[in-house]
Amino acid sequence: MATPSDSGPTHEEFARLLAALDPDPKRAGEKYESLRQRLITYLRIQGFHELDDLEALIDRSFDITACKLGETHIENVSAFVKEVARRTCLDALKKRPRLDSFEELPDVPQPGSAERELAQECLDQCMRSLKDADQKLILGFYTYLPGEKAASKARTAALLGLSGGALRKRAHDIRRKLEDCVRTCMRRFPTE
Repeated sequence: MATPSDSGPTHEEFARLLAALDPDPKRAGEKYESLRQRLITYLRIQGFHELDDLEALIDRSFDITACKLGETHIENVSAFVKEVARRTCLDALKKRPRLDSFEELPDVPQPGSAERELAQECLDQCMRSLKDADQKLILGFYTYLPGEKAASKARTAALLGLSGGALRKRAHDIRRKLEDCVRTCMRRFPTE
């Protein structure tokens, strides 16, 4: 199976994927987002809900499919993406480290109000450390009115000149960077 480069599919490959979903660009974007949401639900029901990066794995599956469309004709793109996503998730589960016993699990502190306040303060500090473009991207990606998620993400992608897949990958990378920054910040200022 073809694998995309680390940067994801080219603009042409992504456009080919959208055209395979529907010749009308607007309907293609809607079908893409609908298929993506159905895959998230399907894979969670199938037991992959424990994967922290489930949405990134689904995005990777779309990228693989977009690249594969350049090599061969795929009759049923939705079914193909579903199978690629299922296999990608199975591979991710196989690569996860296994614990030999319950005692190996780390203690998870219950967040109190002081810890929540520190987390918010750290998040604010980490957001300020991002470049302006990254701040706009992450806020545009995760901030939307109810029922306008797809339209908001499409607007953000258009404003930044990115494809939907590239937008999700960049948002995922920035989110991981923010999470690491917040964890580091919180370790510097213990609440106990």
